[in-house]
Amino acid sequence: MDTEQDLPRQRPQPFSPTARATSPTSDTRTLLLQEIRKRRQQAVRQVRSLRRSHSWMTYSGATCSGLATLIAGWAAATGPIVGEGTPAWKATCGVVAVLTAAAGMLAGVQQGSHLTERLGRLVAHAAKLGALEVALAVSGRDPAEVAREYETLIAEHTEPEL
Repeated sequence: MDTEQDLPRQRPQPFSPTARATSPTSDTRTLLLQEIRKRRQQAVRQVRSLRRSHSWMTYSGATCSGLATLIAGWAAATGPIVGEGTPAWKATCGVVAVLTAAAGMLAGVQQGSHLTERLGRLVAHAAKLGALEVALAVSGRDPAEVAREYETLIAEHTEPEL
């Protein structure tokens, strides 16, 4: 009689909905639905994270730009913000330069990282996963068909984890 120690260990297999769809002993619909929900929740979390980053960069850049403009306008109308003479003008111009540079760098990083495009792709991916969830849970579509669409969707989605 074989004991558990005598049996060869099997490596856990990655989730494959189409492979499980042919297994008569598994509840394919439930397993696939759980996997789709897990992936959709991951995508929704990534969308939230990207939105926070996008919003932070947008508002921070606008704030820096607005403050730089306000300080420069104030200085043009009334003189340096603090002090008098050349040192005060240097300080005022330095503050304006730093704020303007920060606004420009934030805009550049936001544009260079393609946040808007990535956010759009990720929102679409989450929506497609939601549609598959509805197709399986509500519409009662064939699990094998939904599994094929799911595998195609996952293979096409190349957004890195955040």
